[in-house]
Amino acid sequence: MVTTAVGLSDVRVLDLSQDIAGPYAACLIGAFGADVIKVEPPGQGDLTRRRGPFANDEPDPNRGAPFLYLNRNKRGVTLDLRTPTGLALARRLIDVADVVIDSSEPGSSLFEALDGRRLRGSNPALVVTSVTNFGRSGPYRQYRGGELVLDALGGWVFVTGEPDREPVKPGLFQAQYSAGLNAAIHSLAALNVRQATGEGRNVEVSVMETAAHFVGMGISMFSSSGDLQVRAGSWTSMLKGWDGPRSHPTEIYECKDGHVGVAVQTQGQWEMFVLALGVPELETDPRFATNYSERGRHVREFNAVVAPWFLERTRREIFDLLGQYRIPCGMAYTAEEILEDPQHESVEFFQQLEQADGSTLPFPRLPLRGDGLHMRMTRAPSLGEHNREVYTELLGLSGAELASLRSAGVI
Repeated sequence: MVTTAVGLSDVRVLDLSQDIAGPYAACLIGAFGADVIKVEPPGQGDLTRRRGPFANDEPDPNRGAPFLYLNRNKRGVTLDLRTPTGLALARRLIDVADVVIDSSEPGSSLFEALDGRRLRGSNPALVVTSVTNFGRSGPYRQYRGGELVLDALGGWVFVTGEPDREPVKPGLFQAQYSAGLNAAIHSLAALNVRQATGEGRNVEVSVMETAAHFVGMGISMFSSSGDLQVRAGSWTSMLKGWDGPRSHPTEIYECKDGHVGVAVQTQGQWEMFVLALGVPELETDPRFATNYSERGRHVREFNAVVAPWFLERTRREIFDLLGQYRIPCGMAYTAEEILEDPQHESVEFFQQLEQADGSTLPFPRLPLRGDGLHMRMTRAPSLGEHNREVYTELLGLSGAELASLRSAGVI
């Protein structure tokens, strides 16, 4: 499905990045209508083209699920930036671009060639956004890092997991996606400044700094009071030395067909919770009378009392019942169940996109709506799909020149 996006239809983005954070940033900007051109190495393409899962378990660079998700809203070309000819063509594309998103490693020859100050020498209005693991400077700049490493150094791992167990990695690639969101926001902010001044900007986004930013409240708490936030499992939060959560029940409970998350935060919600469950001990046991001072100190005893009630019911029964009592509750969904949720269906959150091979796949649109605001969503490009279109349209290359570049392995 393709809709008309507003706001950035006159902006051209050159996406030279790989993996998750940079491509995700470019995908977001493309959703607002920008012309995003994805540049990939010929033959192999972006790293995520080689990552599954693949349809029917058949490896195919044009059907890898991670690539299809991260590279929507883009045209795709191939170009070998390691060759002098390829780098020269890239600079010509950069000269007609408004934004360049790059993720080359500090210290590499490509990193130096794509330095923002150098690129802006021929295009002063250019916004150059660099997305790297540790930033462009500092002692870690040339270190290698994956999601687990960045989650650990950013402080997420330490506060994730059960209180009496070792730290664990948060699910999926949250630091990378958060850095991509940051890169998109800061690129758009730089474009806004350019509109007023006529000058571009260099934007630098570090995945490690992004992770640390999102645990900033815990850092602020420690700096101001010495209180250290520690692992709290499913509870809202817990400080070192505490013997229980600040509010309870804030817990994931097992039920007949899976799990549900319940978050009782106020006294009013607690009173409704007692009514909904109809468990006599909740009204009469003094250990459960008040929030932190009692229920928070007797979490295990409390959970032992309510666990049978949850185990006797399905997720949907619990969700519907607690919803009637205005008690916050959520079913622990799988990806399949997210797709089938009636709330998402009612607002058409997932859109079906036809792929290059004719198949259709569902993708989430941007989680925002507004009057007169229409997000664009197009499928990810096949490897080199728009070579002829882009190189002839923007650089004026002839068919013979394209054939020569192709035979030389430059595109």
